[in-house]
Amino acid sequence: MKKRLARRFGGFTLIELLVVVLIIGILASIAVPYFQKAVEMSRVASVIARGKAISQAQDRFYMQNNRYAPTVDALDISVGPCPAGFSCYEGSMANGGYYSIHRSGGPFGYGLIFNFTLRGYGQSGGRIYCRGPRNSPKSVEFCSSWGEESPLSDSEYIRVFIE
Repeated sequence: MKKRLARRFGGFTLIELLVVVLIIGILASIAVPYFQKAVEMSRVASVIARGKAISQAQDRFYMQNNRYAPTVDALDISVGPCPAGFSCYEGSMANGGYYSIHRSGGPFGYGLIFNFTLRGYGQSGGRIYCRGPRNSPKSVEFCSSWGEESPLSDSEYIRVFIE
């Protein structure tokens, strides 16, 4: 009678369940880094849109006043607060001619710099670049995904032009 019940209500063995869990774990470990990078790229897309809007507003401000605006509040646009997980720096908008947004959370640590003048760091106006510390493999991998490393990179930071 016991044999009949065992065959009728047969199930998976512990080994079979462990193999399935192992396969799912391996697939997840392969997929998670790609998912993280895709999520990070979508965050960057919104940050780039913000930076471009600020750069264009700076161009308009410069044409009207023959100088760059010192803060985002002085511009003719409303961009709202800095996106979550990012730090926005306006300190060099008027003097250095650039606006930067740095990633401050998660495994990625990098900065996106929006340059809108010929002054400052030897860059040409209107350029956007990704800058990350060389001692952070995730930062180097992320910035490198945008293209070739710039010759303006230094020993501490990688610099890759986005546009």
